[in-house]
Amino acid sequence: MSQKKCPICSMMSEVQNHREFFAKWVTCDFCGSYIIEKNLYNTLSLKTKSCIYYYLTENFTRYQEEQVIPHFHKNDNWKDGRVEKKDIISEKTLLKRYPKTQEQKTDMILLNIAYRLKFQSDVFTTYFSIEDAAIYPLFFIDDSYSRDSLSTQLNVTLENLERQRYVMHELSLGDNGRIYTLTATGWLRVDELRQKAKKAN
Repeated sequence: MSQKKCPICSMMSEVQNHREFFAKWVTCDFCGSYIIEKNLYNTLSLKTKSCIYYYLTENFTRYQEEQVIPHFHKNDNWKDGRVEKKDIISEKTLLKRYPKTQEQKTDMILLNIAYRLKFQSDVFTTYFSIEDAAIYPLFFIDDSYSRDSLSTQLNVTLENLERQRYVMHELSLGDNGRIYTLTATGWLRVDELRQKAKKAN
């Protein structure tokens, strides 16, 4: 077992080789515990990372209560479903969860931010550089376009959130860094989405 960056959110986590599968077993404070096959681990796109991050945060409490581990893969001959204490989930299934409309994307981003912040007084920091990919999965940044477009996508997304008064720019950190917080309007929308999810379940 060793301390490495979580392949999904880039926070420090415990990563070890799985004994039964050609896979990594990751334990992350933000994402929880999950297994990821090496053929997916070695080819993760930002789009897939975004879908995995949203899936993990959406199901974090349920997995803890049920003591179930999600197992992500890209093997065409595997079937999705519960096997003992593992939820087998393919990359194809995950990518179907990628937001299809701007409204859906905005709502999913707000839930991601709220999960990361935990408290209303917390802030989050963004750096508009290609190298700083840690924040990208929260905002569903799509790397199927040119690599140079990543920071532009993030900037446009944050501008849209500010325009809708969901986030507020608190402070600039040099040329590339910015500190934001969720506004009261943003937290209100998060509460609405969480209540809607509870009723659906």
